[in-house]
Amino acid sequence: MPISKAKIQILAASQKARKYVCSKSFTCFFVWYFFKYITHKTPAFHLNMHRQLQNLGDEYNFLLWVMFRDSAKTSLARAYVVWCIVYDRKKNINWIGHDESKGEKNARAIANELQGNERIIEDFGQLYHEPVQDKKISKPKKLTEFITTNGCLFKTTSTNMSTRGDSEAQFRPDLRIFDDIETDKTKSSPVLTKKILNFIGETLTGSSVDCDTIFLCNYISRHGVVANLIKRSKKNMNWLLNMKALYENGEIVWPSKYVETDKEMREINLKTHNRKRHVVSIQSKKRDVGTDRFNQEFLNIPISVENTIIKEEWVTDGRAEYSKGNIRRHGRDWLYNLDGVEVRMDIFTAIDPAISQKKTSDERAIVTIGTFTYKQKKYYIVLNCRAGRWSMKNFAKELKEVRDFWNPTSIGCESNGVQEAFREIFQMYDLSASALNPDGDKVRRLSRHQADVEFESVLFPEDGDCVDLIMELITFNGIDDTPDNRVDAFSYAMEMCKRGFAIQGEKGEDKPEETICGNLIEETF
Repeated sequence: MPISKAKIQILAASQKARKYVCSKSFTCFFVWYFFKYITHKTPAFHLNMHRQLQNLGDEYNFLLWVMFRDSAKTSLARAYVVWCIVYDRKKNINWIGHDESKGEKNARAIANELQGNERIIEDFGQLYHEPVQDKKISKPKKLTEFITTNGCLFKTTSTNMSTRGDSEAQFRPDLRIFDDIETDKTKSSPVLTKKILNFIGETLTGSSVDCDTIFLCNYISRHGVVANLIKRSKKNMNWLLNMKALYENGEIVWPSKYVETDKEMREINLKTHNRKRHVVSIQSKKRDVGTDRFNQEFLNIPISVENTIIKEEWVTDGRAEYSKGNIRRHGRDWLYNLDGVEVRMDIFTAIDPAISQKKTSDERAIVTIGTFTYKQKKYYIVLNCRAGRWSMKNFAKELKEVRDFWNPTSIGCESNGVQEAFREIFQMYDLSASALNPDGDKVRRLSRHQADVEFESVLFPEDGDCVDLIMELITFNGIDDTPDNRVDAFSYAMEMCKRGFAIQGEKGEDKPEETICGNLIEETF
């Protein structure tokens, strides 16, 4: 049950009583020391999560949280780590993510609480103080591990790294947190799934005998890592499984934060001056991420890899069409007429050079998309798609025609296609293209734009000029040997429209844009 006002008064009155009560009750600890996180009325399932964390190590050693996105599972896990540190419950804590950046983010958040949370410092002292950084260095130093003044080691790692020999002095890891170890990139790959499951097994084998383990997960695949963990939890009494979707018995489980419609959201938020207390509409979430991804991330309904990402009904019956009469050229610019208002488009072209060894990868594709924002909605106008089994020379001719006609802001080419042959042929036709760093596989890249197609932000020409692209989009499912050259060029062009510049690598690090021009690669910043 929620913490009473009487107990709050006890916590406020005496430091000694407060520290004792909070050592016995994680709920009291969270309410007192992490009150800033409580922006909405605490739902019942959060109190249940508090109890599960408190009982970890006593009633079970493995806690598997399979919960909807933004359920606050990560925030609660961070607070639990701090609880373990300040009360000296654990000595070697390991936070594991699919990539290092995820762990670094959580390490930074936990370190900030230890050195910046005034209530923690008042009661437990300065348990961690980050070394002073050289003023000449503009970016903060990456934080992947630290040792607190009471001797607790906190360390981050990724599923791409081995944890063998991962111990500090005589202490082996006694608390492991696995955070979102299944992603869009891994869910459809049996090889990567097996690799991660083997990593988990190896990691747990090297843990302390009193080690407790928490898994923070979304259920996005019926045959992936999380599905295997769920099966394991149901067969082992030492595991506790908590699966929570946004709806339960037809009711929203966090009604103080989520409402059904945009209308409800606007009415409530207009009366709420503190934006942190604003509610979110489920209608807007579906619109932002698409129905399939919403089902995966908020309802615990994974889709099979065989399912297509773009549904046929989204792009048929005139739903997502435009008339070419709405477009006209004005000088070097292109204008789109929407509701009688002409809006200038930013235009981007992306190419798939078809250099892989797949049997169906011999068609090279060029996709050009114009984008603009009107009445707070962003539109993507598919202006042109052409593909063929062109020679290198004919490919360059086709690209030059597109460049000369549409005058795109930028032409993007997957970095895997940056070859000597392309540089030479591009020099011959006075062409240049930005090298794009692939971010995930083709399925992941297209999935990012699913909601834009579903909710009619992407418009195709009504004359059927891009019907080949549409057919490829509605049949693409990520399985090997299905046509995908137009799909990938479309995905890259969409990403360029959204970012307005070359695409960064998967970890999000800043990378210079490479320009293919003649026989050299020129770095531009």
